[in-house]
Amino acid sequence: SLERCEGLTDMAIRALAQGCPKLASVSLSRCGWFSDVGIQALAQGCPKLTTVDLSSCFRLSDGGIKALARGCPNLANVSLSDCTPLTDAGICALAQGCPSLESVSLDWCQRLTDAGIQALARGCPNLSTVHLDRCEKLTDVSIRALAQNCSKLTTLGLSCCEALTDVGIRELAKGGRLDLVSLDLSQS
Repeated sequence: SLERCEGLTDMAIRALAQGCPKLASVSLSRCGWFSDVGIQALAQGCPKLTTVDLSSCFRLSDGGIKALARGCPNLANVSLSDCTPLTDAGICALAQGCPSLESVSLDWCQRLTDAGIQALARGCPNLSTVHLDRCEKLTDVSIRALAQNCSKLTTLGLSCCEALTDVGIRELAKGGRLDLVSLDLSQS
């Protein structure tokens, strides 16, 4: 884990990628000075990655996520919480390139819309854990897509998603399709 190593730049990430090609898991959470260039190097140099935490990496954009999806198709666990520049384009690429995703955290990614979550639900049917707290543009359409496409879903975080209504919650409960164990709908 290199979490909170705030001085890391693209040069350090490139060196990591070149020197550790068998890397399976990496946490770069809150390492704010590297960019898509570093993530592109990581994706090219570490194709065996299955777990990546890039939470609060503010310089990361859709371009970096697209590179990660192309270079690391075996990703199972991805945290992109509070990566504020991300849009549906990056999430769609992740859904298309990483169909084995099991867990994804997109809390505070406030540019995401239903289109990105629909693509994620359709492209990644093995999702069991999804965190979308404070993704304020999401509506019942996203919840319906997850309920209809992700039958293994056990944990769903939707805290402060104020556009959700009873319709979406009914969709989650419809017909006992899901084995939800944890559902967060709090407004705190």
